[in-house]
Amino acid sequence: MRLMIVLVVLFSVSCAGTSGINKSEIIEIRWGTSFGMCRGYCYAEYQYTPEGTRLIRKGWDTAAYPKTLEVFSPKPGEWTELKASIDLATFNALPERIGCPDCADGGAEWIEIITSEGGKKVTYEYGQVPTGLNAILKLLRK
Repeated sequence: MRLMIVLVVLFSVSCAGTSGINKSEIIEIRWGTSFGMCRGYCYAEYQYTPEGTRLIRKGWDTAAYPKTLEVFSPKPGEWTELKASIDLATFNALPERIGCPDCADGGAEWIEIITSEGGKKVTYEYGQVPTGLNAILKLLRK
């Protein structure tokens, strides 16, 4: 019986560490916007890492609006502040799609958290603030 209890406890402890992701495992945070029916640069994606930020922009008419890439040096404390602003329990509980992103050309917005184990992306209506994402969106939208 004791062996059974010990095994159950050990199994519970080992499983507790595998659900969701923790802040120390985050290697990249992506945030972006997209508009389906637009002219110009209709897609923008920011990729934040400890090494800095990349901004990718593109248009649906690739001849007139080719893909662009800008690279920015990291700002002091930016990466730490972004990671600290994420409520991972809330983020992990969110569905992958919230509302009707880009319906009636209202635009779509997303946040994606990348770890060494994979990632999770949450897409929602442009300009909205899904529950639990207000702290990180306040930083990202600056």
